[in-house]
Amino acid sequence: MRNLFGSGSSLRSTWTVFGLGSFLIWGIPMSSQVAKTFGRAFRRERYPFWGEAWRGAVWFCLFLVTQALTVKISVGHPGTFWDVVANILGLLPSFILWSVTPAILVRDDFHSFSRSSWPYLMWCGLAGVVLDTVGVRMLIRFLIPALLHGWVDFGPIGVAMALMTFCTVVAALWVVTACLSAVLWERRAPTDVVIGRHTE
Repeated sequence: MRNLFGSGSSLRSTWTVFGLGSFLIWGIPMSSQVAKTFGRAFRRERYPFWGEAWRGAVWFCLFLVTQALTVKISVGHPGTFWDVVANILGLLPSFILWSVTPAILVRDDFHSFSRSSWPYLMWCGLAGVVLDTVGVRMLIRFLIPALLHGWVDFGPIGVAMALMTFCTVVAALWVVTACLSAVLWERRAPTDVVIGRHTE
């Protein structure tokens, strides 16, 4: 697949800067969309746009950090018992991130994510680990090769289309994670915390 792309020396720095700048500009509404998704899933009033944007940006940076930690801790091809233990420990950063995600992204004027309800947010962490971490690993192992096999004949555009399709699937998993997290939290948090906290 490397033959589909030019070497690094053939890239013009002008277009590289332009591409990175476009990605950063588009990242602002994307991060806002993440916050909006969780707000709707938990049925809360939305933050103003810039509130959603900076909270989504903070969350996305934490997401990248947790992904880096997961890769650092995990073992690609476990062969021993300790490799399996390392892979289990590699899920911990994602578990922590998804557990605190509602507290970061969801408006909490009534302080319903109080100290007493924090243990129930761990169900959000479990949903995130199962869907986003384990699920994405399975997609990378099986979906990406299948997509590349079907698109590689189209050259670099085909590879880009395969990656865009994969990103769309991951985005759908984020939406499912938000909805499942809200359901699990509502069913397990104290009734007086859940009832009356939703936006009418």
